[in-house]
Order: sequence, then C-alpha cells, then structure tokens
Amino acid sequence: MKGRNLRRTEAGAWLGVLALVGVVFAAGCRNSFGPNTWLAVPDTTTLYSLSRPEYVGKPSAYDFTSSGGGGGVVVEAPGYTNQWDIAIVDGANGLELAPAGTFEGISATPALTRITTPGDTFDNLADAPSDEKLYTDSTRLPAVEGGLYVVRTRQVSSCVYYAKFELLSVDQQAGTVELVATGNPYCNDRHLISPS
Repeated sequence: MKGRNLRRTEAGAWLGVLALVGVVFAAGCRNSFGPNTWLAVPDTTTLYSLSRPEYVGKPSAYDFTSSGGGGGVVVEAPGYTNQWDIAIVDGANGLELAPAGTFEGISATPALTRITTPGDTFDNLADAPSDEKLYTDSTRLPAVEGGLYVVRTRQVSSCVYYAKFELLSVDQQAGTVELVATGNPYCNDRHLISPS
C-alpha cells in the first residue's frame, strides 16, 4: 500500500514537471490558437542618405528582422550587404525610401507600403496589410515627414517579419531622416501591436 502511494506521488510529481516543460515549450513556440505576446519597444534612429559621400560610415539603412525591429545599418555601397531591408537615398524629388531589391546586385526582396488610411497612427496601427499588391519591392517611395509605413522584411530562414515605422522628421537639405520603428518578432505574423 505504501509503495503504491509512493508511486502515485512520484507519478504526480513527474506529471507536474512534464506539464511545466510543456508550458515553457509552448511559450517559446508560435501559438497556433492566437498570436504570441512580445515586448514592443519602439526604436528611434537617424538615417543618412546613402547617396551622399560625406555620410560614408554612418547608418543609411535599416534592418527590421532583428528581434522584430533591429536598427540602423552602415552600408558602404548599395550592393555591399544583404543584411538590411530599406535604405535612404536621394531621388529626383527628394529623399526616398528604397527597398534593398531596388539596388543592383541585391537579391533580397523586402517590400514596403505607405499607410494612408485616415485615423491610422504609429501607435494604433494593429496589423500589416494582408493584400500583397499594396507592397512594393521594386519601387522607391518618397520619404514623407509624418508618413506611416509597413515593411515586409527580406526572407530569413523561410520567414518574413512585419514591422511599422513613422518618419518623425525628414531633412531634405541635410539628407537625413529620423524614424521610430517597431515590429513583430514572430515568423509571418502580421500583428503590429503586442496582444499583451
């Protein structure tokens, strides 16, 4: 009798351990019943036009894949690296946002869209658009002060990520933009506000 109770206690303890391991494992994986939560900490960064030689060595591109929103990237030449999604360049009518695929020699195809729906702001934009026709990976978009944009990142290990950013300031003369960005760190998940 005593041995049977001991076995039940041990079995109960093991079931508890297995349940805890299952909870930890599930927390680390994508939840098929709904979006995972993450800590959305917006990143504010200044980017410098890649077209201007005086800014060599300064960040002119942005990587949105690192933890769902990475940061500024120094790009010495447009084809130098595939480790970024958009760059700031001088265009015919002022500063432009250039997806990486618009540069010769880069095979990455991140895509970009500008959000112009009335009432949408950086803080309340909840989801990336699901209509892929809204995104461009081959056209540069004007850098508009106060403009709100969504990025579908380049593919990383069969995943793309979605992020949003707002241009807080655009200085056409200086060739700089300041942006605030945040993104979803989960593969192929369009939610742009953490459910938490």
